[in-house]
Amino acid sequence: MPTKLSNNLNIKIKLASKKLGVKKAELVNNALTFYLDNLSPYLDLKNELAAWDRLADESLAEVDRTS
Repeated sequence: MPTKLSNNLNIKIKLASKKLGVKKAELVNNALTFYLDNLSPYLDLKNELAAWDRLADESLAEVDRTS
């Protein structure tokens, strides 16, 4: 899946690949794999926090109704 990257990002990838001694494609693949592997726990936390927000809103609404 070819994707056009910004010039600034291409420069960073080129420098990092040279410093690490890996091909640019390998660096990008590793970076995306790392990012995507860590995305799931973030989304789980985001969903849990949203559920807590809804529960808090419901609780506050119930307190307002009974007051």
